[in-house]
Amino acid sequence: MSMKRLVLLVHISAAAVVLGASLGWGRLLRQAAEAGQATARVAIADVARRLVLVRITSMMTLFTGVALIFFGGGFAVVPKNYHIALTLMLAGIGWVFLGVVPKVRALAKLTEAAPFEPSKFAGSVGKIGMATGIIHAIWLSLLVLMFVHV
Repeated sequence: MSMKRLVLLVHISAAAVVLGASLGWGRLLRQAAEAGQATARVAIADVARRLVLVRITSMMTLFTGVALIFFGGGFAVVPKNYHIALTLMLAGIGWVFLGVVPKVRALAKLTEAAPFEPSKFAGSVGKIGMATGIIHAIWLSLLVLMFVHV
Protein backbone atom coordinates (compact mmCIF):
# COMPACT_ATOMS: atom_id res chain seq x y z
CA MET A 1 0.00 0.00 0.00
CA SER A 2 1.41 3.37 -1.00
CA MET A 3 1.73 6.23 1.45
CA LYS A 4 -0.86 8.25 -0.48
CA ARG A 5 -3.44 5.46 -0.16
CA LEU A 6 -2.70 5.09 3.54
CA VAL A 7 -3.16 8.82 4.14
CA LEU A 8 -6.36 8.74 2.07
CA LEU A 9 -7.67 5.84 4.18
CA VAL A 10 -6.92 7.73 7.40
CA HIS A 11 -8.51 10.88 5.92
CA ILE A 12 -11.75 9.12 4.99
CA SER A 13 -11.89 7.19 8.27
CA ALA A 14 -11.32 10.31 10.37
CA ALA A 15 -14.01 12.21 8.45
CA ALA A 16 -16.44 9.33 9.01
CA VAL A 17 -15.70 9.37 12.75
CA VAL A 18 -16.38 13.12 12.89
CA LEU A 19 -19.76 12.58 11.31
CA GLY A 20 -20.66 9.44 13.27
CA ALA A 21 -19.50 10.60 16.69
CA SER A 22 -21.71 13.67 16.53
CA LEU A 23 -24.90 11.87 15.50
CA GLY A 24 -27.77 11.65 17.95
CA TRP A 25 -26.59 14.13 20.57
CA GLY A 26 -29.82 16.08 20.58
CA ARG A 27 -32.04 13.01 21.02
CA LEU A 28 -29.78 11.56 23.72
CA LEU A 29 -29.78 14.81 25.71
CA ARG A 30 -33.54 15.40 25.31
CA GLN A 31 -34.30 11.93 26.63
CA ALA A 32 -31.81 12.45 29.47
CA ALA A 33 -33.47 15.74 30.45
CA GLU A 34 -36.81 13.97 30.77
CA ALA A 35 -35.25 11.22 32.92
CA GLY A 36 -33.71 13.57 35.49
CA GLN A 37 -30.48 15.14 36.67
CA ALA A 38 -28.44 11.97 37.19
CA THR A 39 -29.23 10.75 33.68
CA ALA A 40 -28.48 14.19 32.24
CA ARG A 41 -25.04 14.12 33.89
CA VAL A 42 -24.25 10.74 32.33
CA ALA A 43 -25.52 11.87 28.93
CA ILE A 44 -23.54 15.11 28.91
CA ALA A 45 -20.42 13.19 29.99
CA ASP A 46 -20.96 10.88 27.00
CA VAL A 47 -21.41 13.84 24.66
CA ALA A 48 -18.26 15.49 26.08
CA ARG A 49 -16.23 12.32 25.45
CA ARG A 50 -17.57 12.08 21.92
CA LEU A 51 -16.79 15.76 21.41
CA VAL A 52 -13.13 15.09 22.26
CA LEU A 53 -13.18 12.40 19.60
CA VAL A 54 -14.75 14.84 17.12
CA ARG A 55 -12.08 17.45 17.86
CA ILE A 56 -9.20 14.99 17.43
CA THR A 57 -10.55 13.41 14.25
CA SER A 58 -11.47 16.76 12.70
CA MET A 59 -7.84 17.84 13.10
CA MET A 60 -6.73 14.49 11.64
CA THR A 61 -9.03 15.12 8.67
CA LEU A 62 -7.54 18.58 8.19
CA PHE A 63 -3.91 17.44 8.36
CA THR A 64 -4.41 14.41 6.13
CA GLY A 65 -6.34 16.59 3.67
CA VAL A 66 -3.42 19.00 3.43
CA ALA A 67 -1.07 16.03 3.03
CA LEU A 68 -3.23 14.72 0.17
CA ILE A 69 -3.05 18.13 -1.48
CA PHE A 70 0.74 17.93 -1.39
CA PHE A 71 0.66 14.34 -2.66
CA GLY A 72 -1.40 15.70 -5.56
CA GLY A 73 1.26 18.26 -6.47
CA GLY A 74 0.52 21.16 -4.13
CA PHE A 75 -1.99 23.97 -3.97
CA ALA A 76 -1.11 25.29 -7.42
CA VAL A 77 -1.98 21.99 -9.12
CA VAL A 78 -5.06 20.64 -7.31
CA PRO A 79 -8.55 21.69 -8.47
CA LYS A 80 -10.28 24.72 -6.95
CA ASN A 81 -12.81 22.54 -5.15
CA TYR A 82 -10.02 21.32 -2.84
CA HIS A 83 -9.27 24.94 -1.94
CA ILE A 84 -12.95 25.54 -1.22
CA ALA A 85 -13.13 22.32 0.79
CA LEU A 86 -10.10 23.30 2.87
CA THR A 87 -11.68 26.66 3.66
CA LEU A 88 -14.95 24.98 4.61
CA MET A 89 -13.09 22.46 6.75
CA LEU A 90 -11.34 25.26 8.62
CA ALA A 91 -14.72 26.90 9.18
CA GLY A 92 -16.16 23.59 10.41
CA ILE A 93 -13.28 22.99 12.81
CA GLY A 94 -13.59 26.57 14.04
CA TRP A 95 -17.30 25.99 14.62
CA VAL A 96 -16.56 22.83 16.62
CA PHE A 97 -14.01 24.58 18.84
CA LEU A 98 -15.73 27.97 19.16
CA GLY A 99 -19.40 27.04 18.82
CA VAL A 100 -20.02 23.51 20.01
CA VAL A 101 -17.49 23.14 22.84
CA PRO A 102 -18.80 26.17 24.81
CA LYS A 103 -22.39 24.95 24.41
CA VAL A 104 -21.51 21.50 25.77
CA ARG A 105 -19.61 23.06 28.68
CA ALA A 106 -22.56 25.31 29.50
CA LEU A 107 -24.87 22.30 29.42
CA ALA A 108 -22.52 20.40 31.74
CA LYS A 109 -22.72 23.30 34.22
CA LEU A 110 -26.52 23.09 34.12
CA THR A 111 -26.36 19.42 35.15
CA GLU A 112 -24.25 20.35 38.18
CA ALA A 113 -26.73 22.98 39.44
CA ALA A 114 -28.37 22.13 42.77
CA PRO A 115 -31.96 22.67 41.63
CA PHE A 116 -31.91 20.93 38.26
CA GLU A 117 -34.12 22.77 35.78
CA PRO A 118 -35.17 20.43 32.97
CA SER A 119 -36.73 23.27 30.95
CA LYS A 120 -33.50 25.29 30.94
CA PHE A 121 -31.55 22.14 30.09
CA ALA A 122 -33.94 21.29 27.23
CA GLY A 123 -33.57 24.81 25.82
CA SER A 124 -29.81 24.42 25.66
CA VAL A 125 -30.15 20.98 24.07
CA GLY A 126 -31.84 22.62 21.09
CA LYS A 127 -28.75 24.79 20.58
CA ILE A 128 -26.50 21.74 20.57
CA GLY A 129 -28.79 20.03 18.07
CA MET A 130 -28.55 23.07 15.81
CA ALA A 131 -24.76 23.21 16.24
CA THR A 132 -24.30 19.57 15.25
CA GLY A 133 -26.64 20.11 12.31
CA ILE A 134 -24.29 22.83 11.07
CA ILE A 135 -21.35 20.42 11.41
CA HIS A 136 -23.22 17.79 9.41
CA ALA A 137 -24.12 20.30 6.69
CA ILE A 138 -20.48 21.39 6.40
CA TRP A 139 -19.29 17.78 6.26
CA LEU A 140 -21.87 16.95 3.58
CA SER A 141 -20.67 19.95 1.56
CA LEU A 142 -17.10 18.70 1.93
CA LEU A 143 -18.10 15.28 0.68
CA VAL A 144 -19.78 16.79 -2.38
CA LEU A 145 -16.71 18.94 -3.08
CA MET A 146 -14.48 15.86 -3.15
CA PHE A 147 -16.39 14.45 -6.09
CA VAL A 148 -17.60 17.52 -8.00
CA HIS A 149 -14.85 19.51 -9.65
CA VAL A 150 -15.28 23.28 -9.89
